[in-house]
Amino acid sequence: MGNETNITCDDVGLSPEQIEYIKTCGWWIEKGVNLPASIMGVFLNFLALIVLACPSMRSNFFNRLLVVLATFDIIYLSCEISEAFRHPYQSYGHQHTFVLFIYPVRSVTMCLSILMTIVLTFERYQAITNPALYRMRDSGNIMKRLCYYIIPLFTITCIYYIPKFLDFNVDEVIKCMNGTSATYTPIREDVNPNASQYVNCTIIYPLIPTEMRINHDYILWYINISNLLLTAIMPVTVLLYLNCRIYSSISSFMERQPSQQSTAGNRNHKRHQANDYKKTIILFSIVIMFVLGHTSRIVLNIRELLNLTKTKETHQSGCNDTKKYWGRILIPINQLMIIISSSSNFFIYSFFDPAFRQVLRKVCTMQCLVQRPGQINDGRREVRERRVEAASEMNLNKDFELSNINNSGNKD
Repeated sequence: MGNETNITCDDVGLSPEQIEYIKTCGWWIEKGVNLPASIMGVFLNFLALIVLACPSMRSNFFNRLLVVLATFDIIYLSCEISEAFRHPYQSYGHQHTFVLFIYPVRSVTMCLSILMTIVLTFERYQAITNPALYRMRDSGNIMKRLCYYIIPLFTITCIYYIPKFLDFNVDEVIKCMNGTSATYTPIREDVNPNASQYVNCTIIYPLIPTEMRINHDYILWYINISNLLLTAIMPVTVLLYLNCRIYSSISSFMERQPSQQSTAGNRNHKRHQANDYKKTIILFSIVIMFVLGHTSRIVLNIRELLNLTKTKETHQSGCNDTKKYWGRILIPINQLMIIISSSSNFFIYSFFDPAFRQVLRKVCTMQCLVQRPGQINDGRREVRERRVEAASEMNLNKDFELSNINNSGNKD
């Protein structure tokens, strides 16, 4: 959780100098780096959505997946922005909004972004290994095909993160300063916050973990093992496998293509080849940023799993935080790395996709948002063209394979 700890055991095993350094470092990273980066990331992802929603871009299924990925990133970054404004105040409204909405939604959207990266990789793998069949599928109903991915992923992720709604409660505590020390009195039925002894005191609303959140089995199997498998080990393993297969399949895919084609067919073949390379490079860049952005989170999860026994013993002694000095410093840095990963896709599209840059220039001059008379049916026309090209390519491949069979038979 990072900043959400029990008020009586907030800094277990840390010296006052270390506590002050952690607070100062965390404040500067959150306010000076994370907040501006999150705001910029939301703006850039919105701009990418506008570009990808233009008629010349949205007819491509790969771009539709990028739209969904950008949407999840926007929601996640918006949650990070709200966190920067919650920590200084921690009012009743801020704390309840965090517990009931921000905390679970942030986990859901981060997981969905990870799964969408896997979907993008899987789509590229299919496009490289079986291009003709992939283009034939690409010529079908894009929205229906998109729903086949989004609805199951969204449903499973939301069900998986239902316990996140039950992790924390908001308590009401009277904080009274006695010189340099403070006393905390939980507000219960027998405590009157308007009493005379509390005149110079303030009411604060700390987050307290529920009984489920501090349960050892819950922490072991849900917070650590299942979360590590779902958002770290499984994505990294699948992405590594699929990207290696994509890389090794590109050369073999090109060797399987017919060596002799008509002029028009050769032009279409080169155009598809350039598009495949462009999308593959974009995918590789997204995956690299994903790995870099989530490495620190994976390290923190593994560390928490290894120190689970110590955490249990500390909880039994009445404290709720056993993070070491370096681990607490790494928490805001980990948030920054995920923010950078969620904000970097715009630069990847702009750098590697000439079509994206071209449409971006039109968006900046408001040309893309104005539909000309002949522009309405461009998407349908492009779908029909892809269907014809895919069918032609499949026929060419069949003819090429038959000619190879006949030639081998004549040699025998």
